[in-house]
Amino acid sequence: MTESRPSEVMAGLGIIQLDDPALRRSTRPLRLPEEAAELGWLVTRLAAVADQVQRRYDFTRTGMGIAAPQIGVDRSVAIFRPPGAAQLVLINPVVLSAEPAEETGWGEVSEGCLSFFDIRCRVPRPQRIVVLHLAPSGEELTAAFEAGRLAGDVLHEIDHLNGVLCLDRMRPDGRIVDAGDPSAS
Repeated sequence: MTESRPSEVMAGLGIIQLDDPALRRSTRPLRLPEEAAELGWLVTRLAAVADQVQRRYDFTRTGMGIAAPQIGVDRSVAIFRPPGAAQLVLINPVVLSAEPAEETGWGEVSEGCLSFFDIRCRVPRPQRIVVLHLAPSGEELTAAFEAGRLAGDVLHEIDHLNGVLCLDRMRPDGRIVDAGDPSAS
């Protein structure tokens, strides 16, 4: 019996894969507190899928995230689980700034995605981002992300909410590599 490819495992867990046009659509923002019940349901569902993924793959060194479009929901919500820290819930996030300001100064990192888990991309990512997002109460919050790969990882999830994939972020001379162990690097 052959083992399933990682992308087939992700599809089996309910994560939409690369060929699905839902990944290319921008999401609709939530109105809070009016849509708090929908938010609660969506965060619970995202967390349940993330739990299933983490039972299958080890993300203790790299962290992992998932955005609503990856489970077929066109709302502007994503979660990210940084290594050794509490889960972040990003509601209607907007990047206010990135450092360095010019993308030409961004470092290139190896990045994977649950929606095409068989490959990794080399993509430029900033060292720091400042994000405006909402608390579940509807209060506006501003957060800076910079520790290690956190800025790039959070930006990856925000990109999903705008219909942008890490494949789209690759430089013209960038390369795609076989994931091998998708939870590594």
